[in-house]
Amino acid sequence: MDVKQRIKTLLKQHDMTIYKLANEANLSSACINNWYGKRDYEPSLNALLKISDALDIPIAQLLYDGEDMLPADELLMDFYDSWIVLNWEQRQALADIAKAMVVDKDVK
Repeated sequence: MDVKQRIKTLLKQHDMTIYKLANEANLSSACINNWYGKRDYEPSLNALLKISDALDIPIAQLLYDGEDMLPADELLMDFYDSWIVLNWEQRQALADIAKAMVVDKDVK
């Protein structure tokens, strides 16, 4: 199932219309309708973040099928909460540190 189909499914589960989702996600209903109409646009990451906030679900629930999702423990969720407030340079620095730690671990 692709991300647009998951959004439709979640709308049904939340008993929500596209108009209501657009309003709660601070998007235009035309923007969301363009994902499903003749134009068949793909939602941007920014739009998906707004939708996940509006639906009160993790962004991963929109991006991945349940079978593909990694189990999220409390530590990972805390890390994610910290990650999303970082700017691009901070995220890059943290990713570099994590990569260095993995490399160092393998070298022993």
